[in-house]
Amino acid sequence: MKQLNGDGGKRAPTFLERSRDKLIQNVTRNLSINSKNKRMMTVWRNKSSTHWNGQPDWSAESSTEPEKSSQKAFHIRDPITKKCPYNYQQQQRLLNQMETYLKELKSDLKPQAKLVPLYGGPGVGKTHSIIALKKLAESFGDGIVVCAPTGSAAANIPQAGCCPNHISWKAYFFDRRGFDAVGAELFSRFILFELTEQMRTGDADQISLISKLRDPHLTQPIDDEVVQKMTEKQLTATDIYEDSEWACAPIVVTLNEVRSSLNYDMAVRFAKVRRVPILVWRLPIAGERATNMSIEEIDLLYKQERGLWGIFVAGAPGFLTQNINPTKGLANGTSVTYESISFDEDEDEEEIRIATLQIVTAKPGEVVVLHINPYTINVHVPSANQNTWPDTETLILGRVVLPILMQTGEKQLKVRPCNQHQLTGKVNIRPHAVELAFAITYEKIQGKTMKKIILDLNSAPTRPIHFDAFYTGISRVRRGCDLKIMPIPPGLTLQHLKKLKPDPKLIYWQKGFQEKTGIWSRRTAEQFTLHH
Repeated sequence: MKQLNGDGGKRAPTFLERSRDKLIQNVTRNLSINSKNKRMMTVWRNKSSTHWNGQPDWSAESSTEPEKSSQKAFHIRDPITKKCPYNYQQQQRLLNQMETYLKELKSDLKPQAKLVPLYGGPGVGKTHSIIALKKLAESFGDGIVVCAPTGSAAANIPQAGCCPNHISWKAYFFDRRGFDAVGAELFSRFILFELTEQMRTGDADQISLISKLRDPHLTQPIDDEVVQKMTEKQLTATDIYEDSEWACAPIVVTLNEVRSSLNYDMAVRFAKVRRVPILVWRLPIAGERATNMSIEEIDLLYKQERGLWGIFVAGAPGFLTQNINPTKGLANGTSVTYESISFDEDEDEEEIRIATLQIVTAKPGEVVVLHINPYTINVHVPSANQNTWPDTETLILGRVVLPILMQTGEKQLKVRPCNQHQLTGKVNIRPHAVELAFAITYEKIQGKTMKKIILDLNSAPTRPIHFDAFYTGISRVRRGCDLKIMPIPPGLTLQHLKKLKPDPKLIYWQKGFQEKTGIWSRRTAEQFTLHH
């Protein structure tokens, strides 16, 4: 596997390195490792330790480190983890309950396993409480299983997984009342613990706005006051001039077509500033629509659809698109930095040589069209715990740089017609499991705290924004001044936001938990439904 970074640097592969690359790919995806690979790693480790600088002489230094220049507008902004003063009243009560349970486990009581959904808005100390609970369990010589609803949320918690992988129930269970009974049976096993005390130190107005949107008793959570606040947050040229970080803050949108177009435009500008080329390649297409197209129509399709191209820019921000290994922090939505690309050695050597020559001779900001697709896109994971990734499991010593292969399954992409006789349709593509993060959809920012963010709140006819997306977007920052919105087109307003309301099912779920016991009851939820 030949590895190339954005400016043409390369690392000549050896037999030991090929074995190491294969092992790293398996470890990244949490696959089993055979004894042969383990022996190869021992040989590689012994070889690397004989060099004066601790690195093999066939390893090139990474040239994609962020420049320490004035171009801080393009420095990657990963979710920040900032420790703030905590009011431990609610957290301490949770710890006391868990301590009692752990003591019962050590005795002869043998209590039933606890399923505790930790519930609360942003900044109430959920992650802090989970870490404290894990430490408490370890002090008793025991452990707890931590899981989150989504992979991106699980990646923010050490050694956490996804709920579907850890919570099992009788999926084949049938009830004459309907399939809702399956979910009701699962909910009845939970004992809810809600955190409400705000732990973040920051903007009081921002905290007040988020709390208001969480109030289930409001019939219109987004009123004229909220609309006015959002309108005043339109991004201007002055904002970018006064704070250059706004020039590359992630833009959150509802449509994937808009995201693809913005990502390409921002990648071109980013590459010019960083003085590196943009590498692009055609993603193979499949499906009924693709098989019925002529060569000319396919060429036209690639010209008009940004989503049919793979893009690489060294140093650019990105995020994973699949749950590769959530327990080690590699989940759908995990923030990464584009580091390098690798070609498969089984490909034609002449094609690899031509691609390498294209990259080496490319000018800063030049778009290089590769005629051979990369085997892996290698990424740096800033949030990864270095202790869980020894040097033998990363591509670059001392840094968590991992190879990302193509997605395990095909992805459908909506495309426009190539001529007047065609209708809008879909084609199947199989990209790498990583995408640029200059623009991102609302689904991908769940569970993250971001330094700065720009929301697109303008009404999209094909996919309008929903209440949960609006709430997710405004709650990703600690301060209101770190939130901006895309400019509102002339003649339009944000009045459509006033129609947004939370899903009634969420409120019914909340009301199903009994206040005294925290146990979920279907009857309690149904009674609330009848009266509302």
